[in-house]
Amino acid sequence: MTAGTPGDWVTRKRRPMWRTVLRCVLAAAVGFVLWRAGDILLWRNLGTITAGQAYRSNQLSGSGFRKEITALGLRSVINLRGASDKEDWCRDEVAACEAAKVAHYDIRMSANKLPPPETLALLVRTLHEAPRPILIHCKQGADRTGLAAAVWLIQEEGQTPSHATFRGLTVWHGHFPIGGVGAMDRFFRLYGETGQGMGFEEWALKVYPGVWRKLQP
Repeated sequence: MTAGTPGDWVTRKRRPMWRTVLRCVLAAAVGFVLWRAGDILLWRNLGTITAGQAYRSNQLSGSGFRKEITALGLRSVINLRGASDKEDWCRDEVAACEAAKVAHYDIRMSANKLPPPETLALLVRTLHEAPRPILIHCKQGADRTGLAAAVWLIQEEGQTPSHATFRGLTVWHGHFPIGGVGAMDRFFRLYGETGQGMGFEEWALKVYPGVWRKLQP
């Protein structure tokens, strides 16, 4: 029986260590993904758009709104699901805002369709006029909220569309540009294709209505 060389002995000793490290890395990655998915689907999906000015989240409970109103010093909440007085989530949200004297705005948007021109105009105006800091939310805080966050970054912060969509429509907050929700990304591509260097607000109010109408079935 021939003894192995020193190199063989080192190789045999190293393999278990690398496997252990790999398992630890994979376990940490899976754990992180599951934690983040839980945060998006079950908890707050809370994020900062512009510190001290604008924040984002999914649909919070009444107590969740009260907590964030205090923690973030909110003065406005923008609900992208639209008013729904018969639903508990809407009544709880409005009640929390009224109790704290926080302005509340309802804008009904779809995650699967380009926003109608009147809806976009209302969003643009509300982002301008709502007292700050504001909290923007939809149901999951991923798609509609991502579009509004990107609009904020372009309109209020002067960021480029590519940077704004990278930060707003992000996997980190649960946006995956596949299927119907790809309409959120398509909206900004239309701005790039038809804006011709025009400022976002001017494009949104003057050019987008015609673009939107042409795309309707």
